[in-house]
Amino acid sequence: MPLRVTLTTPERLIFEGLPAEAVVAPAADGELGILPGHTALIALLGTGELRVTSAGKVRRYAVDGGFLEVVRDTVTLLAERALAAGESEPEGAAAASAAPTGGAAASAPTAAATSAASLSPGREGLPAAQGSPSPPPSPQGEREQAREAAARERAWVKAKQRLGENA
Repeated sequence: MPLRVTLTTPERLIFEGLPAEAVVAPAADGELGILPGHTALIALLGTGELRVTSAGKVRRYAVDGGFLEVVRDTVTLLAERALAAGESEPEGAAAASAAPTGGAAASAPTAAATSAASLSPGREGLPAAQGSPSPPPSPQGEREQAREAAARERAWVKAKQRLGENA
């Protein structure tokens, strides 16, 4: 029985239920190979090349972050970004993903956190460590986040380049 593979991003469904003989995905800690009969699994996707072998042909995609799930010969990939070989990234997508993180917007409480706090009665009586929002990140933490974001962006560019070479 072949695998059924789905690849989606927050912006679009790339394919759904594609019959495949094999999937090789970039996990956060190395490549992950999946064949029919694979045990159930959830993994963090890394940045790199996704290869799906379907009808004897290898389909190649650049993927960046997200999750992979395998359940009963169904492989679901929820990627933050994905491009097929030969496909170009939509205008503005590269700039938006490369935008720096941190700063005032990152340290402001989210609407969900604000709502949760307003639903919890008696928070003003809690000690400061439990009732106060987290302090803003330190300059060292912001620099580390910026380094990680830059490294991830370099890996994404490299994955897209490899796709062009293999097309």
